Amino acid sequence: MTRLENGSFVESSAWLHCNYATNVGRGIGFGVGGRVVISAFRRAFDFRGRSSRQDIWFFSVGWFGCWFLLAIGNTYALRVIDRQFINYVFFGAAMLLIAASILPFAALVVRRVHDLGRSGWWGLVVLAPILSMSLWVLPGQSQPNRFGAPPRSDAPEPKALA
Repeated sequence: MTRLENGSFVESSAWLHCNYATNVGRGIGFGVGGRVVISAFRRAFDFRGRSSRQDIWFFSVGWFGCWFLLAIGNTYALRVIDRQFINYVFFGAAMLLIAASILPFAALVVRRVHDLGRSGWWGLVVLAPILSMSLWVLPGQSQPNRFGAPPRSDAPEPKALA
């Protein structure tokens, strides 16, 4: 048990998790979505375990947000500067975005498929656009499966001790 500043007691591991989760990316103001994207890049080589729907949604929204900013920046730069080399700069930035996000996205998809109780090879379903929506829509298994415990965001609320 750990005693907090307000005098209450909390289980040590829970306090450490909450303290870590609230301080990741705090200076930049990323919020929950930013923490999920940072976590995806930290776990880029981790194809074990499970990831929730929240993880894949935030990563996808962040990824498309970067694409949107690149497109807006390219359009604005072409209108203001009117030079062809600007296209090459933004094309290079887009290629860096793709290269930097392929492995984290692949690991995230494998962990998400694990959350559905399937083998990681089912992650190839992202190549079929209609079928890939199941990764974003279907809830994961609420009980532990052969890939581990449910991710925190999809886990059922703990029951109070009597």
